[in-house]
Amino acid sequence: MADVLFGRANPSSRLAETIPLRLEDTPSHLHFPGEGSRVRYGEGQFVGYRGFDALGTEVAYPFGHGLSYTSFEVTGLEVTADDGDREGLAATDTVTNTGHRAGRAVVQA
Repeated sequence: MADVLFGRANPSSRLAETIPLRLEDTPSHLHFPGEGSRVRYGEGQFVGYRGFDALGTEVAYPFGHGLSYTSFEVTGLEVTADDGDREGLAATDTVTNTGHRAGRAVVQA
């Protein structure tokens, strides 16, 4: 951790969740705490970042947010249907470190 804080190592991770500005901004806020130890999950498919995107809500840190001491370029994105599964997709791309420091990038879809 000290190496990251002092710039000797490059952090190379991304958030797997969205962090709201306020708890009240979360899509599920109106459904909690529920009644009689029962909670209605009324947000349906609009869980996590989908809810924030659908409502246009500003967030503190979005899904995929990350920090780095270098920069990256993502090129050549191709999305194709997977031959074995009618509903499956395959994605490929090229990630190039364009900065002056060593580092890794995590591509999320």
